[in-house]
Amino acid sequence: MSVSSDGEHFISGDEVSINLWNISEDMVSYNLINITPPKIDDLLEVLTHCEFHPSDPSLFLYTSSKGYFAVCDLRAPSSSHTKYECLDAEGSFSEIICSVTDAKFMKGDHNYHKVVSRDYLFLRTWDIRYPN
Repeated sequence: MSVSSDGEHFISGDEVSINLWNISEDMVSYNLINITPPKIDDLLEVLTHCEFHPSDPSLFLYTSSKGYFAVCDLRAPSSSHTKYECLDAEGSFSEIICSVTDAKFMKGDHNYHKVVSRDYLFLRTWDIRYPN
């Protein structure tokens, strides 16, 4: 769960979805991300973390067990989310090793253009102004 910088909204997440809530409307939420397959046996990834940007209430990020994190803008369609791939491992344990378990906007950067992500083996620093 993460509160937006405007203090009016928060996001909550579980393994397959992220929802947006308004603090004053406790019975209404909006589904932002949903990766639930038609059959739960076909589930290939889970969401591992979500959080709002510290100063921009329209930006948030989420992480995935598939080896990426995504930075999302509430003002844009979900198809335009920018994904940052963290995949480095190959072999039988690659799913475990590549799973991104956490990501945070770095507070030392006054514009919050940097993100630090964590997987099984590494901490990585990203400049989200340069997706490639």
